[in-house]
Amino acid sequence: MRTTLFVALTFTSFVGLWAQDKIQPMDVKPGLWQVTMTTTMAGQVPADLLQKLTPEQRAKFEERMAARSGEPNKPMTYKSCITQEQINKGYSFAEDRHSCTSTVVSSSRSKEDVRLECSENGMKLNGTVHLERIDSEDVKAQLESVGTDGERTIHSNATLAGKWLGSDCGTTK
Repeated sequence: MRTTLFVALTFTSFVGLWAQDKIQPMDVKPGLWQVTMTTTMAGQVPADLLQKLTPEQRAKFEERMAARSGEPNKPMTYKSCITQEQINKGYSFAEDRHSCTSTVVSSSRSKEDVRLECSENGMKLNGTVHLERIDSEDVKAQLESVGTDGERTIHSNATLAGKWLGSDCGTTK
C-alpha cells in the first residue's frame, strides 16, 4: 500500500512538472497593444516604502496615486509591444516588472492563470491573474493581489482590457 501511494505521488509530481513546462500559448496577435487597467486598493502605503524608492520611482508612483485621488477607479492606459516569444512564455499583458516573477499555473489558447510574486524595497506582493482571450485582437484579465511590508497590508484588485493596435510597435517597448 505504501509503495503504491509513493509511486502514485511520484508519478503525479512528474506529470505536474511536465504539464508546467507545456505552456499552450494564447491565440492572440503579436504587436502593439493598448492596455487599459482599472485598479481598486484597500490599505495604506507604508511611508518607509516611499522613502526607499528612487526619485524616479517615487515620482512615477506619486503621479499614479495623484491621478487616482478623487477618482480611485480611474483607468490607466498604456501601450505595450508584445512579441511572439512573450506570448509563447505566457502572461504578456502586464507592465514590465523586473522585481516580479510569474508562474503560469494553467494555459490554453483562450485562457491563462498566472501566479505572481514580487519583492521590492521591503514590500512583498503575491497575486493571481486570470487572463481570457475574447478574440485574437482583444483580451481581458482580472488581477488580485495582497502586498505587505510586515506591518501593513494592501489589497488590490484590477481589471485589464487589451486591444491589438497593429503589428508594428514603432518605438514602443
